[in-house]
Amino acid sequence: MAAATALLSMVTKNVGALAILMPVALRMGREEKSSPTALLMPMAFISLLGGLVTLVGTSTNIIVSQVREEMVGKPFQMYDFAPIGLILTALGLLFVSLGWRLLPRDRQGRADLGDVAAASTYSTEAKIADELPKDMVTIPAACREIGENGRSARPLAPCVDPRGGDGAARAHG
Repeated sequence: MAAATALLSMVTKNVGALAILMPVALRMGREEKSSPTALLMPMAFISLLGGLVTLVGTSTNIIVSQVREEMVGKPFQMYDFAPIGLILTALGLLFVSLGWRLLPRDRQGRADLGDVAAASTYSTEAKIADELPKDMVTIPAACREIGENGRSARPLAPCVDPRGGDGAARAHG
């Protein structure tokens, strides 16, 4: 996973590369019943180093290129960072291939957000002004629209007129 992260972070932003591959690493950790830390920490480290290879790999390279253009009149090109970036990335991959053993193995990930959201109820509260613009959609109208168009798996419950009671609208899910 670290090598794939390094390659992807060389041609895209390093944080984006990590975000793309993170779900894969989490799934692999769950399937192997191992700590996600063992995959995610090396991937984060390598994405930073892989981003050093090209101009677009990290925002810092773009900023430095702009400063150079202002001072010298010529910005860095796409692969001007490659000689140093490739060496640092190779050293990082070597370190990760040996140093991963130092990471904690007994830490287990928490339940994913979908499981947590499905198992718990939540409430939302909003303060509504006394005078609303005439073209503004009210909560009861939105509830009717959701029910008619089927845009939601379940409509807001209860659909309360926000102007009644204490001026707050509550929807429980």
